[in-house]
Amino acid sequence: MVDVKNIVTNPINEIWSEFSQDITLNIPPLTVQEIPNSEIIFIGLNPSVGEKEREELLHKPDKSLEFYILNHEKDDNHKYYKKFHLISKETHLKWGHFDLLFIRETKQNEIKKLLTTPEGVQFIYKQLMVSKLVLNELIDETNPRIFVVNNTLSREFLGKDRPANYSDQQEHWLNYKFEWNEKIGTYTYKNCPFFFTSMLTGQRALDNGSFERLIWHINFAKSFIGRSKKDY
Repeated sequence: MVDVKNIVTNPINEIWSEFSQDITLNIPPLTVQEIPNSEIIFIGLNPSVGEKEREELLHKPDKSLEFYILNHEKDDNHKYYKKFHLISKETHLKWGHFDLLFIRETKQNEIKKLLTTPEGVQFIYKQLMVSKLVLNELIDETNPRIFVVNNTLSREFLGKDRPANYSDQQEHWLNYKFEWNEKIGTYTYKNCPFFFTSMLTGQRALDNGSFERLIWHINFAKSFIGRSKKDY
């Protein structure tokens, strides 16, 4: 198990104390409390917030980091996680979930707006550096997991869409350098297969055919977990 709470609490609270209410939206941050010993990890962007909940959080005096717990055994979480349960069932892989950012916001365009200002970029970057502490616990070359990144901006933040004009010395967000693996037909990083997809739920979710192919592809790739890089 990865104890997310222990890893991120102090640095995230420091970030929220450092930046203005305009940047933090004056809402306490949120993340999952722990990630179980999972074989497949779903990577999202950030936790969402409803309008009623937003109003309640705005009037909450304590802006410290909050946590939620997922039930990985039963499908009784928020509907956002329903497809995670289904993939887990169809692949026989235990699942976990982690968002790269801690700011609560439903509209992704609001996250993108933060990237238009130097202060906003720093706010995002510092959160990502905290998330990297968690991801480095999850990305284990000797005990590889499968990762499904179901958000295009998360893909960017992980370092996947690194600008072509960047030198090897230039970092791009989390700066993970993925390699295409021809034999399994997806990217890998430190022996771990990564699948970059669109949303699994909502209006822009994968169509049924693409979702079925994703499950097939994960089942195909999981046979390679545990092999050394030279065996791929």
